[in-house]
Amino acid sequence: MRRSTRVRRIHLAALLSGLLIATGLLGACGDRVAPAGVAPTVAPAFSHQPQPVTTTAGYAGPIAPTPTPLSPMAPVEAASDQRELPLFDDRLVQGWSLEQSYWTRYAVAASDLVRSGRYAIRATPERGYGALFFSVERGARQRYPRESIVGVRFWVNGGAYAIGPSDLIVAVVGSNALPYYQADDTSARPSQRIADDRPAFAEQRLYTLGPEQGIPANTWAEVVVWLADGAPETAYTYVTGVYIKNDELFVKPYYVDDVRLVLADR
Repeated sequence: MRRSTRVRRIHLAALLSGLLIATGLLGACGDRVAPAGVAPTVAPAFSHQPQPVTTTAGYAGPIAPTPTPLSPMAPVEAASDQRELPLFDDRLVQGWSLEQSYWTRYAVAASDLVRSGRYAIRATPERGYGALFFSVERGARQRYPRESIVGVRFWVNGGAYAIGPSDLIVAVVGSNALPYYQADDTSARPSQRIADDRPAFAEQRLYTLGPEQGIPANTWAEVVVWLADGAPETAYTYVTGVYIKNDELFVKPYYVDDVRLVLADR
């Protein structure tokens, strides 16, 4: 009898001990639950709102060329004493290169958007003030005397993007010593200079070159730079290059086709 009583007491003690341990475990689990009425905290990685990113992808898909130049001005017809020399007409003419381009990727056989022929040049700026730079190569057989050249003519299209009247900047560069382009050539002596004592050639934006209101998307527009005698520009003997520079705020792809020098037929 005494033994059975002792056994019952041991069982009762064990049961009470188990209940106490279980209560403690339940209390520990309850500490991980947010109190009623308090919203759980969101991790910082999920509270951050992503910012929109501007795409600079090129236009994908063929577009019919605009049959007429987009400009409030009448198209400029070549005078009877002028002729044109192609720099790009499906390909770059021999002796010219785009290797001096900077902060701009380019494709010289782009077929997705063409004004005439099979190919155009697609330029993709990588940052503001990049340039698609047409330059005369060292060793080029032909020379381009400034006195024989009266202008540069080309067509431009922004593809899926409109081009504003200040978005593109054009300049013609030259040299007094070399018939080809060399980056460190300082033989032309302008009244103004840029870094490293290099010549600063006159730059003109689109609104002074024909498309005064800019160029709508998917539209070809003609751009003409006239090197008129007496214009406020650097004096030089040879034309050695032409560049198209994108504005700081215009970092979008654009297309160039039918690039020509306008020569005086003397």
